[in-house]
Amino acid sequence: MRLLEEEDTLMLRTFIGGLTGFVLGLLSLAGWGISDGLADGLPTANLPPGAEAALKSAFVYTMYLWPLALVLGGGAGALCGFGMWLAKVLSPSSDSSLARVAN
Repeated sequence: MRLLEEEDTLMLRTFIGGLTGFVLGLLSLAGWGISDGLADGLPTANLPPGAEAALKSAFVYTMYLWPLALVLGGGAGALCGFGMWLAKVLSPSSDSSLARVAN
């Protein structure tokens, strides 16, 4: 008896891919906020360009635009995780041309 069936691992890969995409999307938003804060400052708080404006801008970008990271980053990661079944590794004992070449 196997611990996880193939459908379970497919859902697990999809979930892990979506979660990874969401986290990378959040980090991208924070990086965009830091870049914008260092270059332009934060006009709404009357902060000149610098470290304080970069950190506050990163916080604002992440807090207001997190749904964008969820939809785009999480969706792309989930699709990549779901597509892993296309790249399934063939076992050498299977009857295929790759198994015959390896032997």
